[in-house]
Formats: sequence, C-alpha cells, structure tokens
Amino acid sequence: MASWIRIPEQRSESFARRRGKEIIAKVYENGIFPHAVPKLLETFEELEHERLGPQEGFVLSRINGELDVASIVSVCPFREATVCG
Repeated sequence: MASWIRIPEQRSESFARRRGKEIIAKVYENGIFPHAVPKLLETFEELEHERLGPQEGFVLSRINGELDVASIVSVCPFREATVCG
C-alpha cells in the first residue's frame, strides 16, 4: 500500500469482513452452496499450463470429488471469500 495512504487497522478489517460477506452471499446466490462437492472440468495435466498463484493452487489441490465447499474452506488458511470468490 502506498505510504501516503493511512487506513486505521480496525476500519480496514471491518471493510474487508463486510466485503467478504457480500462476495460469499453472491457466490451462494449463484448456486454454489457449502454442501456442494466441486468437480474439476479439466484434468490436473491440463491445468499445469495455467498461471496459478499459490492460493489458487492450494485450493485447487483440495478439490478431489469428495470434499464439499464447506470442508475445503475449513482446511484453507484463507478467508471464505478468498476461497470461493
């Protein structure tokens, strides 16, 4: 963040939580539910050529056809909005 921008810690955390809740609400409104079991549409081999960040790779590695969204979120060290958004 630019050194000339100062956002009080508590205020920015509050904004992040509100924004995260908005993202999650939209995700669940669009048909992705906590009990749904995500499945990959491409193989891991096909995805090897994609430019994935470390967080994306971590979440992707948890999609195994058995864990539901809530379980994947629970094992990820990221916020739910980051995992689902």
